[in-house]
Amino acid sequence: MVSIKMSIVLLFSVSQLPVGRAAILTSSSRAAVNFEFTAVPRWSAGMLIAVDYQATGAPLIRLFGRDGHEGGNLPLLIPQAQTIVVRGIARGDSGLVAACGRAIDKDGRQSAFLALLPPNGGAEKLIALNEYYAESLAVVSDDTVWTQGYFTSNDNRSGVFRHFDQAGLLIGSLVPESTFASKLHLADPGNGMAWSGGRVGWYSPGEGRYIEISSEGKLSADLKTPVIQGEKMTGFALTEDGQVFLSTQTNSHPIHPVLYSLDKESGELRKEAPPEPIRLYGADGNSVVGVTHTAGLQFLTVQKQVSTKARP
Repeated sequence: MVSIKMSIVLLFSVSQLPVGRAAILTSSSRAAVNFEFTAVPRWSAGMLIAVDYQATGAPLIRLFGRDGHEGGNLPLLIPQAQTIVVRGIARGDSGLVAACGRAIDKDGRQSAFLALLPPNGGAEKLIALNEYYAESLAVVSDDTVWTQGYFTSNDNRSGVFRHFDQAGLLIGSLVPESTFASKLHLADPGNGMAWSGGRVGWYSPGEGRYIEISSEGKLSADLKTPVIQGEKMTGFALTEDGQVFLSTQTNSHPIHPVLYSLDKESGELRKEAPPEPIRLYGADGNSVVGVTHTAGLQFLTVQKQVSTKARP
């Protein structure tokens, strides 16, 4: 088990960036914080959530507040499972935590699941997903859950984005698997998904595609972007005002972290320049949350810079 200690959570506010302008990120304050976690860290609904004891029979979902203090533990229990691998986690405003992944029994049989864990020790709801393998998810404002996944069968006409109600019943789906270049792109653990500002956003670096779903459950954006070559995506953030950021790191040594913003009008990915290299965990309103290996909590502000390039 590998844990990261004395990591930093960075929060930097992001002003709405007009077309043709870029962000300048500057540090303004610092405070001490100490987090320990092992897998799938995400900043979701005002808390850092992460999985401890990953790939065991009893993973533990851990929650941390803004000050770094632990805000509770949620055990994930699946009958007959000897190994549970969590692929995605998210938290809603009510405190509901959702997790998806794989459960493997003693005979090596694997099944996909969606688990809904209410706050205050409520009973866990466990949903078997059968041939649909969920990879990432988002809890929206009414405590329903959107997932992104793929099918182990040859069914490529069904939607890979699936909407589940509070009881775990399927109530909608969008975007057929046949519209994707490869099933491998849908299974990529680097894909990012989040809910913010009345929308679900999802990005795939391998597919070079950004998809947005409205609060009414309609497809509101489907953008082609450049495919990121020679880099692995490490984080994703969707701000309240709809801005999209992603962090990557280069595959070759020496490894360099990179931060991008997505221009949702053109599909262009723009490199940004934070004061310190960061890995994104998510967004907090119009701030973006990330981590470095330098101890301390940082707040980074954003100033607008006018581009010399004229808008067509």
